[in-house]
Amino acid sequence: MKIISDINHQTLPPSVATIGFFDGVHRGHRFLINQVKEVAAKDGLYSALITFPVHPRQVIQTAYHPQLLSSPTEKLELLETMQVDYCFLLPFTQELSLFSAREFMQLLRNKFNIHTLVIGYDHRFGHNRSENFEDYCRYGEELNIYIVRARAYTDKEGKISSSPASRVYSLSNPAMVGGRMPSILSSSEEHAESSRVRANNRKEYCFLIFI
Repeated sequence: MKIISDINHQTLPPSVATIGFFDGVHRGHRFLINQVKEVAAKDGLYSALITFPVHPRQVIQTAYHPQLLSSPTEKLELLETMQVDYCFLLPFTQELSLFSAREFMQLLRNKFNIHTLVIGYDHRFGHNRSENFEDYCRYGEELNIYIVRARAYTDKEGKISSSPASRVYSLSNPAMVGGRMPSILSSSEEHAESSRVRANNRKEYCFLIFI
């Protein structure tokens, strides 16, 4: 997996990509990433992940202390095991947080040569998350990006979303995170264990509903 953090890097080959924060790289993430690989193999393209080195909500709300299942290094190591071709680390800024879905898709096309975008079945992105899958398809036609809606991740207990991680992870059932015990990391050491659990269960509002 080649990691690219320079948004103004050399020309890239066309790829099939999906977007997410991928904290913990749990089973829902893996299910989505495998779909990216399937589409890429079928179309003879490269596979790619678009993620962020810092949680976007930290940029929008500086007082926010995310309760993470993996450190940035651990996350990249876990993503490496998925055997995708590229991982694009996109710096999240205040300016980026104001992008509409179309503007964000234009950036992906221009900077990373995204040919196909696989979107989680319940995933929305763009400023205020006001646009939906039909809008993404329309923008894709305008920008020459093929849009694919990902299949929902399901298990024996029924349908569950690939976002957020708290839906497939609990302290009493750590095996739900990719079959491994994750590390629970706080960006502020004074937070107690109870606040960690509450934070994992709290719905997050920002530029993206991150998976």
